[in-house]
Amino acid sequence: MAISFALKFLIRTPYQASQKKEIEKKNSFLKEFKEGLDIIKKDSFIRLFVVIAPLINFGFSVVFQVLMTYLLLEVYQVNEVVYGSYRSITMVVVLLVPIVILPFYKNIRKDKLLKRGLMGVGISLLLLAMTIYFGNNVKQDEKLPIVYIITLLDCIAIACVIPINISVQTFLQKTIPDAYRGRVLSVLRMLALSATPLGNMVFGILAEYLPVEICVFIASLWVTAVAVFTTVKLSSLKFAKENVI
Repeated sequence: MAISFALKFLIRTPYQASQKKEIEKKNSFLKEFKEGLDIIKKDSFIRLFVVIAPLINFGFSVVFQVLMTYLLLEVYQVNEVVYGSYRSITMVVVLLVPIVILPFYKNIRKDKLLKRGLMGVGISLLLLAMTIYFGNNVKQDEKLPIVYIITLLDCIAIACVIPINISVQTFLQKTIPDAYRGRVLSVLRMLALSATPLGNMVFGILAEYLPVEICVFIASLWVTAVAVFTTVKLSSLKFAKENVI
């Protein structure tokens, strides 16, 4: 009986300790998440960025993750070399743009960079939708120049959105206290990342019933609306003289 009790104690004790740690870890995460939300509520600029980040991801990421893949592989039926080249070029732009803009970044007002970057993305996507529309009327063996133009417009859109990300990250790094930065950024990343699969799902459903160019046009209108919203909100907020954003 004593042996049975001892075995029962040895088996249950580590499990209970592990269970207790999991509960404490969960409570700690919820507490930190709530603290992050409290900080966001107190700062108008942070609230704005927390709102626009998922909105941008919802309408922008889907163009490259879903619509362009579907267009090139299913509609235009390009070969693996052409599609691989498209992906490689856009990835090179993602890597090079931060390096190119960093020397000029400090001399540019961050609020203007944010607003103009969003407008640039909206205009690029609008031109992309128009290019796809006219490309649909081109013969299959003559679509390669259209793919070149699509690649160029994609690169321009990517080059416009990267400074936006840098501006937001710079502002958050400068304004959020060190003790709470991780909490706020975890909330921001969760909202921003959750918007991407949601956008993929919504536009994936739309692509089943609408032409690709219409879906891209809708995405361009979405991003343009976000740009207008951001411009209006930034204009209504008072900027500090040091212009931290």
